[in-house]
Amino acid sequence: MHSRTDEGRHETPEECLREAEECERLAGLARSIATQRIMTVVAFQWRKLAEKAAERRKSSSSCVWPRRNPS
Repeated sequence: MHSRTDEGRHETPEECLREAEECERLAGLARSIATQRIMTVVAFQWRKLAEKAAERRKSSSSCVWPRRNPS
């Protein structure tokens, strides 16, 4: 998992899903139920971020910039 956030940086859906998988792996290794639950919630949040990142990617790829008329 990332130990810090990069200001202004948007993770890709793939990066978010890798983070979710890592959280799930750590949840499986956790000794306490509380830690397992926390890591499961964090994994869920990473998956939600992956969905948002995919939506952002989709909307940015469908964005059409107006052409400038050469003067």
